[in-house]
Amino acid sequence: MIEERYIRHICSIDNHPISTLNIKLKEIYIKGLGACLYSLSNGSEITNLYYEVWANSITSNEDNKILYWGNNDTYVKKAMSLHRNGWRLISMKHTLLFDCYYILLSSIRKKDEIEMINKVLNYFNQNICGIFSKHASNAIFSYFANSIPNDNISQSLINHRKVNLDSESNICKNVLVVANVSAGKSTLINSMIGYRINKAKTTACTNKLVRIYNKTAKDGITLYNLNQTYEYTKDICSIDSDSFTCASLYFNSNLCDSNICFIDTPGINNSYDLRHRSITEDAIKNIPYDAVIYVSNARYFGTNDEYSILSYLKKHVKKPIIFVLNQLDCFDKEEDSITKMLKDYKDDLIKLGFKSPCIIPIMAYPALLLKLDKSIKNNIENKRTSLYKELLNDSYYDLPNYITGIKSDGLLEKTGINLLERQLINIIQS
Repeated sequence: MIEERYIRHICSIDNHPISTLNIKLKEIYIKGLGACLYSLSNGSEITNLYYEVWANSITSNEDNKILYWGNNDTYVKKAMSLHRNGWRLISMKHTLLFDCYYILLSSIRKKDEIEMINKVLNYFNQNICGIFSKHASNAIFSYFANSIPNDNISQSLINHRKVNLDSESNICKNVLVVANVSAGKSTLINSMIGYRINKAKTTACTNKLVRIYNKTAKDGITLYNLNQTYEYTKDICSIDSDSFTCASLYFNSNLCDSNICFIDTPGINNSYDLRHRSITEDAIKNIPYDAVIYVSNARYFGTNDEYSILSYLKKHVKKPIIFVLNQLDCFDKEEDSITKMLKDYKDDLIKLGFKSPCIIPIMAYPALLLKLDKSIKNNIENKRTSLYKELLNDSYYDLPNYITGIKSDGLLEKTGINLLERQLINIIQS
């Protein structure tokens, strides 16, 4: 007989993320969980009863008919592919694993908790055809490794689910990133997140709005659009940004602890596709965001296209704007003055009506190479990384020094990327 206290224990897990799903998605998830538990418990009647208690606790009376108890990996795979826009800590597949572990532990109540963890992880790794990543398995194992059955695990689950719910709320800070073509916008985003996830070319790349969420767990990169979810843990450079509209990953930067989402917009002045301007202008006017990063190419600032989009920003943006002057690594010490460039840039912004504009000089590409240094396999980029390291030893390229008057500590700091990240944190936390 199931002890009442254990039933209460399961039902005490409030705010389960599945309870917020529509009936169709809820059905997929519950059937997937039932299939997992059936396999893991060898069809145990006691585990089935706990599964029913759990399912009934997060569904309405009308939903009870969707309960499923049987060994069918099709349901599992469908459940593991679900991803809700804004879930950051752990995706649906991880929630499924948590639920399996918790229900099994409650129903079987084995003394050896580690054995139970390994059993669940082995099932996911061996039977779900690689959908569940090794990195995620390690994260889950570490999460539960020091826990005590029942009470502490329950609290861990509650906390885990609270973070998921918080991520779906308005707590997430949206940062709109805007630029003309060739300003280095995609490279800048890549350098802030620490991965080469966006295309970066001299022609217009982004042809839609792409949202990039920060995770709080190092469990791989999740790419998704309206219909499919993809999980990448290796070969990140091969990702085709045309295949997704949202991404979730752990940011390799000062932003790693921030609940933040970058919204990448198409380049405004794409003469080959006038839709890019309308998409970006519509985003500036209509979607919710907390800050804007506007990226300028230091080599070509001052064009009519530049002034046009800046005027549009001045008219429609009521949130803080960070003006990024990028590609200063292309400046020649003997011919170009970074000091004069920054002054001219500031003067132009003031003339356009921006009072006390926040300007950050940046070398986005060198910053990205430095962050990816140990993982770069391309010989050309390895040579470029070495050249940039030598270049940055010259005080001329110490970009934060032009703003703060303080010499930077370390090569990455000199690129200006850390200064930008800290400034962004200050804005979104204010």
